[in-house]
Amino acid sequence: MGCVDVVRKIIQDQAATTIAGIPMAYPDVATFTAKLDPANTLASYNTLVTIDPGDPDTYDLTIDVGNPVYRCYAKMIQKQQGNTNRGYKYVRTKAGVVPADQGMGVVNFTYYTFSIVSQKATNPDERVKIELVHIF
Repeated sequence: MGCVDVVRKIIQDQAATTIAGIPMAYPDVATFTAKLDPANTLASYNTLVTIDPGDPDTYDLTIDVGNPVYRCYAKMIQKQQGNTNRGYKYVRTKAGVVPADQGMGVVNFTYYTFSIVSQKATNPDERVKIELVHIF
């Protein structure tokens, strides 16, 4: 779960490539930063590759967390633009349909989906696979 928290922090910081106290490594940091940019699509990246810890071309970054250490391999596999109202109790606004109000309106956001494989450094057979969907 620590890896999920780190990936969420990276998404929220938009283009942060380091987090104090967290060992992280990127096979290609420029590519990862470009993928995070909401204006860029993932069309030119192979997002269907399964993460293979032995092949750096199959993941975007590694994160070491915990004691004993678990190494996490994370890859952005989907990014989707979206919008919604500001809350379930509010109505979307459209000119002439409902009166404008401070609490109403459309909020734009981006869905980021990451595939994460986390395995114990001393025993790679002890592993978990997780998909994280985070809205920013």
